[in-house]
Amino acid sequence: MSKQSTFTAALATMLGATLGGLFLWRSIRTQKGKALKGPASAEPIQAQLEADITPSQPARQELSTPPQTQKLLRAHSLLEVPPVIVSSQEEWEALWPDFQKDLSVYPVLGLDCEWVSVKGKASAVSLLQMATLLTFRNAQLPLPKGLVGVLSDPRVLKDGKRLAHDHGLTLNCTVDLRYLALRQR
Repeated sequence: MSKQSTFTAALATMLGATLGGLFLWRSIRTQKGKALKGPASAEPIQAQLEADITPSQPARQELSTPPQTQKLLRAHSLLEVPPVIVSSQEEWEALWPDFQKDLSVYPVLGLDCEWVSVKGKASAVSLLQMATLLTFRNAQLPLPKGLVGVLSDPRVLKDGKRLAHDHGLTLNCTVDLRYLALRQR
């Protein structure tokens, strides 16, 4: 990999992390502003969880049971969560409910894909890092249905052109930071 490519990749990663932090900061600030404008109450703010989204289910759906609630997360508690590495579909299925709760509170998903280039030709994506509170490792395994549902959800902002190319995923609501990094040069 050339020095220029390495620099561009590092710059794109830094810009992605910064943009993700800004989105997180803005959503926390918005939630805090709503709490201050709302009626004075001793009760904590409650966030409604979305129903399980899978590719076979439409985005609009009727809930047969009352929705669950979760206390709004504070900024410092988000930073204290250790990363999680997932190496199998079973591990992903066990972590999916927590991942879904995170996205219902902060619907921003930061993605970073890693792949190996052999003789200047890029291979398929081999590592997928997600910047909610979990990390997912894709070692050429099929993507779980829950993850495919999140990636195609138009309500969650994400970046993922390589995933669409390598895995044939239809991604909605994406931002490709590569071009922003190139404009900054």
